[in-house]
Parts: sequence; structure tokens; C-alpha cells
Amino acid sequence: MTPAAQAGPNLRHKGAPHSGAIDRIAVAPDGKSALSRDQTGGVRLWPALDGAAEPVPLPARGVEQMSLSPRSDGAWTVALVEASGQAQFLRVDAKGDVKPLAALPPHDPVVEAHVLAGGKQLVVLYRDFTIRLLDASGRELGRYERRKFSPRSLRVSDDGKRVVAIVLERLNGATHEGYLQPLDIVGNKFAAKAPERFRTPLQPTRQNAVLSPTGATFVMLAPDRQGRNYLVLVHNLDRPGSRRTFPSELRVHAEPSLGFASAEALVLSSEDANGTAWQLNTRSGRTVPRTGPPREVRATAMGAGVQVGGYGTWLYVQNIRDSATRYLGFDSFRPAAAAFSPTGSWLAWGYDRSEIYIEPFYGPPRAPTRLENDVADAMRHLFFVGDDHVIGVDSRNNIVLLQWSQGKIIAETSVPWRVRRVVYEPDSHVLMLDGGSEGKRVFTVDPSRGFSGQFILPDTATQSGLFSRAVGGDAVLWTANGADKKLRTYSLAELQRGLAADEVVARGELLPPGDLVAIDRVGNRYVLDRGRLSVGRGVQVKTIEVQPAGVFPSWNGETVLIFSREAGGLVLTAYDTAELKEKWTHRMEVPPTTAVWSPDGKYVALAAETGALILDVADGKPIAFRCGLDFEARGTPPKEAFSSSRNRSVCEP
Repeated sequence: MTPAAQAGPNLRHKGAPHSGAIDRIAVAPDGKSALSRDQTGGVRLWPALDGAAEPVPLPARGVEQMSLSPRSDGAWTVALVEASGQAQFLRVDAKGDVKPLAALPPHDPVVEAHVLAGGKQLVVLYRDFTIRLLDASGRELGRYERRKFSPRSLRVSDDGKRVVAIVLERLNGATHEGYLQPLDIVGNKFAAKAPERFRTPLQPTRQNAVLSPTGATFVMLAPDRQGRNYLVLVHNLDRPGSRRTFPSELRVHAEPSLGFASAEALVLSSEDANGTAWQLNTRSGRTVPRTGPPREVRATAMGAGVQVGGYGTWLYVQNIRDSATRYLGFDSFRPAAAAFSPTGSWLAWGYDRSEIYIEPFYGPPRAPTRLENDVADAMRHLFFVGDDHVIGVDSRNNIVLLQWSQGKIIAETSVPWRVRRVVYEPDSHVLMLDGGSEGKRVFTVDPSRGFSGQFILPDTATQSGLFSRAVGGDAVLWTANGADKKLRTYSLAELQRGLAADEVVARGELLPPGDLVAIDRVGNRYVLDRGRLSVGRGVQVKTIEVQPAGVFPSWNGETVLIFSREAGGLVLTAYDTAELKEKWTHRMEVPPTTAVWSPDGKYVALAAETGALILDVADGKPIAFRCGLDFEARGTPPKEAFSSSRNRSVCEP
């Protein structure tokens, strides 16, 4: 390790995009931040809708309703209500650190919780139809309830001074009848105002029944007499009974979306109005066309002149006043390979389209490097050759050696058959590609000259690996678990000279019962026999009962990571190799495609379809995640916004 390495890992950011398409949005009263939920249940706080900060993943599952407001200390108060009725309040600071503020008791279920402007108080609708004013710690400050009062939903003004309860009394044929109950918040009390009755064929939802920013006006929709377009019903809550009705361009067959750009400027859009919206003045009825969201945008919400929606896994943001639009999100990242540089200064990820992303790990903060490619094959294997060069092998068995900081290709080659296993040994500079029944192919690697040879070894053993110099001596490669149960070793000179098939068959030592599945860099052998794994050298052998799906020894031979399949995913268990005592376990819903160790054995990086994470080997806790590449704000729709795995990513808290 270099002196800089002692500072510990230094990853720039989490990179936590949504795992599925965004299907719910909540915008802060000031229009500068938002919450989003996706189809897998993941929730994100977007601290800056101008793209100045990455989204923060929040600890939540099954969220049905959410709300937020910025605080005077630069943090946010967030309310999340689950389908079960449980609710939690969180404080999220400017660094993205999440602190629980309150968890409401599950025996008193909640329908909605709204954070009021300033983030110090919340208005909560309970399933017992009480409306309560709480502080951020969950302490009740006041409540409103009365006989036969059964509100179904709430709307809150941007200044947090008025709450409007929507009360449905009956369904008269196809018409919903009820009333709007304005409640002004005065101190810690609710002051009820005169109710406003409504009749509409549409059941009120957050998309078609909205409150103006000041709380003075409530808007609903109803079809016109021809059943073609929606009428806009404007209720003046300060003058009950003075409803006004205006025509609109919204078609009845399309899902509508309403929101206020200002106190009197109502914006109307729908899924079939591709790129077009209408702004209606709720006082005069004057309507003008505006630029609207694309057809693919879903779950729009508005606040303080900003319209926000989900564009696949990306966030669509439009400034209603000048129609400026942006898309916020991450380029897709489904890693299949990982590698640490020899000093631990760099960590490389291989992923879709044969691309490589290299970021600093140990040492001072430095800019990452992204090596792009036009091919459509995923980068399956990565190895550092020193700190300055990297070898990549893609899913079509194309092999490239790069001077990565300059993006310079030193050499390229390929093998003609499917590769089962790829190993690189830095001591001998040997690269082996194991093709199973096709045999093995071996290269030597020189950072300045590239690949030498493509030495063919006609050995069809099912297990293979490379020796470090300290263990193998002259031997650089080993194979095991062939039909004759022999361990065979080969020197580089033998591989370069070439071996005939009968020479391969004639050599080797008989193995004891079981399957040799690995030999680590210090010489420990890992043998699996009838549900028992033995680890050791010579007579110093320890045994445990286990049914591994994979065995991954660390570089220093001190720890081994064993994968085991269980219902609902995979369990990773770390053991110290000296005594085979369990150190910790970690569960993953989706099996990792690779596990690689840092050279000092302190960290292990795991890559899976749902993202990548790095575990501290001391306790098994994640120290870093990566589920997306660099955060971006784009002016055009991103092509990769709809290419999610639809599984919850490893970046979910």
C-alpha cells in the first residue's frame, strides 16, 4: 500500500438511479426539490431540480403517499406513508445523510401526511378520519374531528396555512357528490371555514383535483355535454357557492393532469397531448397553449411554477414560465466485471456496451475516467496491469489492453470460442482464458507491447487457475477435476513450447476425494466433498459443512467468501481461512456476476445486474455503492431512460 492508501476508500458519489420507471412524484412548496417513487418501490429525494445535486435514496418500501419541505437549516423534512398505514418522518441534510425523526405507531394507521412549509410541522390524515397537526418528532399539537366528518384526502396550500379536506358523501348514479372543507391553521389549531359543495363524474385524485398555491381556489374537472372535452370547475373557497365553469382542450378519453403555475394560472395536460399543454386563467377563463411534457412522461406534479414527472427512470423537469426543460438522471449501469489496481488507488467497473468506468478508490479525490465503446457486448472481465493499464474481455471474447488514463488501445486480440473463466496473474503477467471442453488459451502481457502468443493447452479439466510466484515456483497454471481426478501444473516454458493431448493425460498427481475448486495466492487448497468444504495446506486443514455456489479466496489468503443460495436470493458468508470461523454474512436478492478483492484484502467489490457495492471485510458492511454512472442534466430525452432491470437495486437502503 502506498502512504496515500492509508486514508481509506474515497469514492465520489453513490450513483443511485431508480431501479424501475418513476410512477409517483411530490414537489416541495418552493418548487426547488422533489420526491419520486418507482415501480420497484424505491424512493429518491431530488435536492435540486436544476441538476446541481444527485438524488438521495431513502429507506422506504411500499410507499403510497409522500411529501417534503425544505428547512431553514438547509435540510429537508420528508414524510413517507406506506400502504399499511405506517408513516415515518425523516430529516435529510445537504450531504444526503438521512436521520429518522419519527415513526408513527402502526396501531393508529395513516392515510396521508403533508409536510408544511418550513419543515417543522405536518398535517396528517388518519384512517379514523381525524386530521392532526404534528411536529416533526411526531408529537401531536392539535386536531380536527367532528361527527359524520369522513375526509378521503387532503390538499395543502404552499404556505402551509390552509388545508382542504375532500369529503365524498355519496355516489349518485355516476356522479360523485360531496364537499370541500377548508381548514385554516392558526397557531396549533384548525379553524373551519364554510364548506364548498361539489358534484363531478370524476372521483377526485391528485391529478384532477388541485388546490391553488394560496389556498383560495380549488379546481376539479367534469366532461362537457358532448362527452368530448373536460370542463374546468373553479371553486372559490373564500366565497362558497360562486363556482365558475370554463371549457378546455383536454380530451375526456385521456388521463388528465392539473397543476398551478401561480395563484391564478392553471396548467392542464394529458398523456395524449404530446408536447402540448394549456394555461388557463382561473379568474377570466383565458386559455393559451404552452409547451407540455412528452407523451412518455408519467405521474406529473407541479409546484411554484415547475412541472415534474417521470420519464422512465429519469426525472423530467419543466419551468412553466419559460418552458425550459431538463432531464435528470444517470446513464445505465449494469456491471458484470470489477478490478482493483495493484496499489488500490483505482477501481474499475466493466458494464454494458463493453464500456469501462474507472474511479479513484484509495488516495486523494480525482476525476473518474469513462472509456466508451460502440459495440453492444458487455465487458465481462477486467484486470489491472500495474496502475496504468487495464485488460478487458467482453462477452464475445474480444480482448483489449488499454492505457486507460489516455484512452489508448495498446493491443487487441480474441479467442474463437465461448469462455467460461478468465484469470490474470500479475506476478507472471499471464492471462488465461478457460474454454472448458475446448481447452485453455494462454497469453503473456506486456504493458508496452501487448499480448504475446495464444498458447493452446488441450486440457479439458473443469477447474483451473494461475499460481502466484510464491506458490507455483516454475509452474504458472493449474487444472483439476478432469475425468481422471488429477491436479496438473504447467510452467510458462511448457505452455510456450506446446503440449500434445497425450502429454497432458500422462502428467499430474491424483487428488484426494472431492473436487478442488480453488487454490489461492498463498497456496491454500479449497476442496468440496459431499457437503463439506476443506481449506488448508498440507496437514493444516480445516473443514466446515456448506453447500457453496461459489468460492472466492482473498488475495492475501486470510479470508474466503462463500456464496450459498437460499430462498429469496443469495447469502455471502466470509470465513477466516486459518480457523474457518464465520466472520459475517450479507444477503443479495440478485446473485453477483463477480467478486473481486482489494490487494490488501480489506475490501471486496461485488458486481450484479442490480448494481455494485463494496463491503468492508472486517464487518461485512457496505462502504460504497454504484448503481449508475455520473449524474447528468440533459436538455434532450435520454435513450437509456427505459432500460432498467426492474429489480430493486443494491443501492436501496
